[in-house]
Amino acid sequence: YRLLRSIESGLRLMNTTARHDLPGDERELRRLAFLLHMHGPQELVDRCQQVTHENRRRFDRLFDEETSHYEECKT
Repeated sequence: YRLLRSIESGLRLMNTTARHDLPGDERELRRLAFLLHMHGPQELVDRCQQVTHENRRRFDRLFDEETSHYEECKT
């Protein structure tokens, strides 16, 4: 979550209109990686994918547990 918020803040500092997507332009991606103290754009992309995947896994697990609990309470 913190990394994704940092990316959003970096995009805001760069005055980009898209706040929820990584820049498609290599130069802008390199600039964002620099703002986030990363070694380069590939590290940024890799970490973003890793965090996004992990967040999705956690949300899915949480909602699966809640759905199971709800179904148990109905019966």
